[in-house]
Amino acid sequence: MYPWEKRAMLTRSLGFLILLIPAVIMASDRLVSVRGEASIEVVPEQIRMDIEIESIHKSEIAKAKAIVDSVASKVAKALINAGVDPNDISSDSMTIGTVERYDQFDNPIPIGHMASRDIEVVLRDVSSYSKILQVLVDAGVTRVVDVRAEVSDYESLRMKALGEAGKDARSKAEFLAGELGTSLGAVHRIGDPRVGDRLGQIEEVVVTASMVDAPTPYEFVPGTVTVKATLYVEFELE
Repeated sequence: MYPWEKRAMLTRSLGFLILLIPAVIMASDRLVSVRGEASIEVVPEQIRMDIEIESIHKSEIAKAKAIVDSVASKVAKALINAGVDPNDISSDSMTIGTVERYDQFDNPIPIGHMASRDIEVVLRDVSSYSKILQVLVDAGVTRVVDVRAEVSDYESLRMKALGEAGKDARSKAEFLAGELGTSLGAVHRIGDPRVGDRLGQIEEVVVTASMVDAPTPYEFVPGTVTVKATLYVEFELE
């Protein structure tokens, strides 16, 4: 075969491949991308409360600590008497520090010494929240923060929500494929799964001296816990 014949054959082969490449690219681009969403609502099984006990003394940190210790002991006893399991009451170490305020020139002015302790309480009986809150107020608690409604099987709810989001994605993709006069093929890619929840803070209760004698202002109803999932899926089009 002459050299010019080899070059002609090579040119024809390259031309054939060039013709094929756009078809391959177009085939790979026959995709539909959708976002599947789902949410699951369940009744909470328990409430977790973070309690802060704090005291400030102008000159002696030992006195501030003694007040915190006394209130913490009173709180624990009151909770147990109200039916809370001792194993559901826990506390980390005490925090001790100096409290300052600043004047108009941003110079620090010492106010006193502060002692504080955080106590975590788990209420297995959700309906007892209002009663327990009043018990805490009567025991001298000054701050209740980060009250959360919880479920014990959150992981299974998360997986269920993801599965429902996947079904929602397929349903949307099938609808779009039908509207475009084609049919849905295999899953091409799954990405960016996001799962969120509404197990977040229910409320924050701050008790001041003027509020100590006031009754609990309302009857708390926790409602439901919502777990949401979002899933992005690409399907091939046949």
